[in-house]
Amino acid sequence: MKRDMKILIIDDNPDDRALAIRELRREFPNIEVDEVKDADEFITALNKGEFDLVITDFNIRWTDGLNVLEKVKNKYPDCPVIMFTGTGSEEIVVQAMKGGLDDYVVKTTTHFVRLPASVRSVFKSREERFARQRAEELYERLFENIPIGLYSVKPNGEIIAINQALVDMLKYPNRESLMNINAEEAFADPEERDIWLKLLMDKGTVTGYENDLKSYDGKIICVIENAHVIRDEEGEVAFIEGSIIDITERKMMRRELKITKKKVEQLHTTANILDNCETEYDVYEHVLEAAKDILGFDSSSILIYDGDDLVIRKSSNKELKVGTRNPKDRGVAGKTFKENKTFLIYDLREWPEAKPAKKEYRSAVSAPIGDIGVFQVISNAVGYFDEYDKDLVDILVSHTFEALRRIRYEEELKESEKLYRSAIENSGTAMAVLEEDMTSSMVNKGMENLTGYTREELLGKIKWPRFVVEEDLERMKKFHKMRREDPSSAPPNYTFKFINRYGDTKNMLINVSMIPGTKKSILSLLDITHNLKTLKSFEESQEMFRIAFEHTDQGMAILNTDGTILEVNSALCNIIGIKDNELTNRDITELISKKEQKLYKDELKEMAAGERNTWEADLSLVGKDEKLFKAYINISTVMDYDGNARLMLAFIRKQSTNESGKG
Repeated sequence: MKRDMKILIIDDNPDDRALAIRELRREFPNIEVDEVKDADEFITALNKGEFDLVITDFNIRWTDGLNVLEKVKNKYPDCPVIMFTGTGSEEIVVQAMKGGLDDYVVKTTTHFVRLPASVRSVFKSREERFARQRAEELYERLFENIPIGLYSVKPNGEIIAINQALVDMLKYPNRESLMNINAEEAFADPEERDIWLKLLMDKGTVTGYENDLKSYDGKIICVIENAHVIRDEEGEVAFIEGSIIDITERKMMRRELKITKKKVEQLHTTANILDNCETEYDVYEHVLEAAKDILGFDSSSILIYDGDDLVIRKSSNKELKVGTRNPKDRGVAGKTFKENKTFLIYDLREWPEAKPAKKEYRSAVSAPIGDIGVFQVISNAVGYFDEYDKDLVDILVSHTFEALRRIRYEEELKESEKLYRSAIENSGTAMAVLEEDMTSSMVNKGMENLTGYTREELLGKIKWPRFVVEEDLERMKKFHKMRREDPSSAPPNYTFKFINRYGDTKNMLINVSMIPGTKKSILSLLDITHNLKTLKSFEESQEMFRIAFEHTDQGMAILNTDGTILEVNSALCNIIGIKDNELTNRDITELISKKEQKLYKDELKEMAAGERNTWEADLSLVGKDEKLFKAYINISTVMDYDGNARLMLAFIRKQSTNESGKG
């Protein structure tokens, strides 16, 4: 047992209590015993609840054993209760057992020795009951959370139990709606169900059986089913248990693999070409060429979504002018884009939405290019395209979508890099872009000044560990690796000791984030040598901290992680023009003008919620007499060596007229 057993003994006979305790301590020498002699002591013990077992007499001056049993079980259902009494009839024993009594021991001189055995027995029974409960709970969790369909049904098709995965697989609105059908109704082919059931009854177990089921919306779902029968004591089949795995997509892939070798090779070649296209126009050119070779058609077009229109970007039909705009909700193209669905059109004249550019156009395949646009192939013959062609178009369009999305992403990335470069170059903070091999691919003037190296000496040559002292190096390398495997696993900012070209060391607060879609990270460094010394001094000596804290030359506040001001220095009081006791316990955001609170409300909320680890801005602060003044503010979360947030530091510098005019 994790702690000594504590037993509550309820008996108004002190001799009987003493005998019972003596026998119990022979078996359990370390038990604690709380003796209850009257009603008040019983109520107190019951409310306190610090006991593992109750042993009670039946005849008690102020109550009886049944009343004790009822009160204990009502408040502590899992607490064992033993009735140890020399009185009471068989009827009372039966009544007590129904009320949850765990054991009954006759109180005689010879039966006192049975009491320890009874205690051990009821504890063993309780542990076994708990084990069963845990097993049942584990089974229930497994049944509900396993990502395959599970069921129990009677041989006549009556459904006994199903899990949520099966409900989702068959697309029923809820569990009850699926439970209300007969299992036979879920089979696409009832005869197939009869074959499966006969095989199951003959063998008792069927594994890997491929079948077609019918979903709630009428669609066919291909599945693999494993099942076995459960028999009753007479050997009759009581019910069937089984599991179902959806292999619809797998079968669709098999069907796609049946495409002729030549066309597969053409699609593969086209995919490789599209992977190397540098512009959207190149993609349009190659897609139309591939479609002509693979499908054959009288006309094909690519329309791209732009604003509220679908705009023709490329067409094999010279009569369709590039740049022509069509409303996104009109025509076959509009329906395709809106519903994000490929349409195989046997005869365009039977489609009310169709407005073909030529009356000769009769059949078509119209496919969405994701959320980018629409691809269409058209033939002059009715019924020219079939499901096979539709599959080919879907494959071609998927490659087209990936190529266009890649090109757009690369263009966005280039723009982002321009923004990164501009932000880095124009920042007063030391900043750099770090590659996966720990070399720098971009640095600003601030980083040159901090390291003592020129840009030419830094870029692609000197690895970042050169600037980290030995005791911090392994930690930084670990964070560098973690960040590239999972950006959220590494702390976004932390402190370390920086060493420059000349061997000078400084305490730095580093902020690091990954550039999306790359293995590059962007970092900024803030020299907190004096402030960090102040913080460490605080942990070692509050008096030394206050001395250093008060003599720093810039405004500084120590914040709780929710943004509450814990302490400010004199420099900050002078900048704000407000006494320290008027600043502490306020939220740091209260110092920002209301107008700019709204402007930066999202950033401030993220800081307060712990979703953002650093924030800086040039803004207006509220000083004495509600007067506004321009200032630079930087708030950063300080992490410990394990990456856990300890507190936040706010640095505030009042700007001169010239400084504030730069922003």
